[in-house]
Amino acid sequence: AASSSPTVGSAVANLNSQAQAVVGKATDRAADMCQQLPQLFGSPDRVPPAVLERCKQAAGVKSLTSAAGPGDICKSLEQVFGSLDKVPKEVQEKCSQVNAFGALTGAAGAAGGGLPSALGALTGSGQGVG
Repeated sequence: AASSSPTVGSAVANLNSQAQAVVGKATDRAADMCQQLPQLFGSPDRVPPAVLERCKQAAGVKSLTSAAGPGDICKSLEQVFGSLDKVPKEVQEKCSQVNAFGALTGAAGAAGGGLPSALGALTGSGQGVG
């Protein structure tokens, strides 16, 4: 393989950053519009609840675009979907796994055992997070 040609990974990373930029601009516009709604409707109390809900979702999407990792994404989903019970069950399960893994790696690091002992604790406990 020639080192001068772009790799699939770099092409995907480039496309991902372009997509994040587009979504970021769109969410910035939505946030600006949401901030202007009370003025448009005359007061914050007059903004329709459905419109306010869309503004909350837009704020959640904005959080997703700046997420640093899976844990941050999972934290934003409730805001995007409106409530945790509206998040698809498969996604909730993945987030539970991410949260459990994060808790285990954090506990293992604090105990000095590293990832192998954390995985051993997970398989030996028989308990899930949820």
